[in-house]
Formats: sequence, C-alpha cells, structure tokens
Amino acid sequence: PSQPSTVQQVPNLSVNVPYTTSSIFLYVSGTVSDSVDTDPSTIPVTVNGMPVSVDSSGNFGQTIILNEGSNEVTVTAVNSRGNSREIKSYVTYT
Repeated sequence: PSQPSTVQQVPNLSVNVPYTTSSIFLYVSGTVSDSVDTDPSTIPVTVNGMPVSVDSSGNFGQTIILNEGSNEVTVTAVNSRGNSREIKSYVTYT
C-alpha cells in the first residue's frame, strides 16, 4: 500500500524588486500560483504585512515607501491549506 503524501504544497511566488533605487517610492510586483488553489486571486498575498490584491492571472503589485539605506521587503503568500512561501529581499534607497 502507498503512503499518503506528506509533502506540503506551498504557493509558487516570484517577486520583482531592484537591489538599489534613488526613489523613496518602490513598486513591488510579482506573481503567485498554486496547485491547490487554482484561482490565484483567492491566494492571500502580503507585502511587508499589508494585504495586496491579486488578479485572476496571479499578478500583484504594491507601492511602498522606503527609508534611507537598506530596506527589507517581505512578500508572503498562503494557500487554502495554510502552507506559505515567503520571499525576503533587501533594497537600498540612496
């Protein structure tokens, strides 16, 4: 007999942010998809803890305000089974 799968299915997440910028405003964008939740617009995504809208193709974007120097940008997606993927990036505002 086969054993039930214990592999956690986490959302696929990609994030687009630069390493450095000279603008105080940063547009954080990306895509999310999941094998469990086939409609990406139902997958909760946050940018630095703030919920963002996801369209039916899985695209999202949010403008954030940076502090001078290094800034941590954290994007998290959680599927309906409670499994999450988090991507941390660092952006330097000069």
